[in-house]
Amino acid sequence: MNDAFARLGLARHPWIEADEVRAAFHRLAATNHPDRAGSTADFSELTRAYEILRDPASRLRHFLAIEQPDRAPDAGIPADLIEWFPRVAAQLQALKRGDAGDAETTLAELTASRETAHARIRELDANHFDELAHALARLGFLDKWIAQLSEGLLALKL
Repeated sequence: MNDAFARLGLARHPWIEADEVRAAFHRLAATNHPDRAGSTADFSELTRAYEILRDPASRLRHFLAIEQPDRAPDAGIPADLIEWFPRVAAQLQALKRGDAGDAETTLAELTASRETAHARIRELDANHFDELAHALARLGFLDKWIAQLSEGLLALKL
């Protein structure tokens, strides 16, 4: 597995600010772009590293895969998210019927929960693998639900 952190010259850590990732990519892209005598393969590798590290869930998944390659992904549903399943499902069904219902409120609550998860990842030391794996599982569900509700609300507005 290629190390996206090393490719962008960043310290391997579960949380890196988006501006730091973007700055590292732009600095390296300036010299590695094919229009600047860089190779297409090197630039593709650089771009892939940026795509992995710019998203918090993708970055955390990559971090855990590198740090603990033999560890199975946390496939469990975080207990505190179980109550969200029927609520999100009801909102998605309402949106399909053309009814916004409480979708915007639910979306705001999910977004706040995702920000709380991001804050927790920022706080964790890189050696807290169990907590980081749990945070990754949370982000998987939260990101999916946020995307689904956002898409449904957008479709309703169009």
